[in-house]
Amino acid sequence: MGYEISLYFGTQGHDFDSNHSYFQIVGMVDLCKIGDGELSDLNSCRKTGNFPITPNSIKFIQSLNNEGRESPRYIKSSAFCDDPNVRAWEDKYSEPLYSYPAQEILNAIINDNQKEKYRRYEIAIVTLQKFIEEFKNENPRVLLFGH
Repeated sequence: MGYEISLYFGTQGHDFDSNHSYFQIVGMVDLCKIGDGELSDLNSCRKTGNFPITPNSIKFIQSLNNEGRESPRYIKSSAFCDDPNVRAWEDKYSEPLYSYPAQEILNAIINDNQKEKYRRYEIAIVTLQKFIEEFKNENPRVLLFGH
């Protein structure tokens, strides 16, 4: 069964008034339903907190653990409704939100796309490459959002 997911590109910051981290959205690609693969495994980690061990994802998951997952307290954007002051803490499946290093997500999508071509992956790859290039000094991150 497929899981509909969007990739939100952005940077993570800190609101010193509320003492919370936030994720500032720069752009988005809707992947719709993704199949099995490294990105799907990563999404499962986000949902369950358990890191799957499969031949194709061990190195990816281990490198992710070494860099560490960061959980933003909320998303600061009007991407989810018309009111820019509304803050989101979870996706539409009530799963927690985590941001990941953009390069890790890009590597997963490239590997998945090599195994089975998916036209939305092609768009995500080009967009992520440009995002990483333009935001290289701002710790580019990607948020996985189920809908």
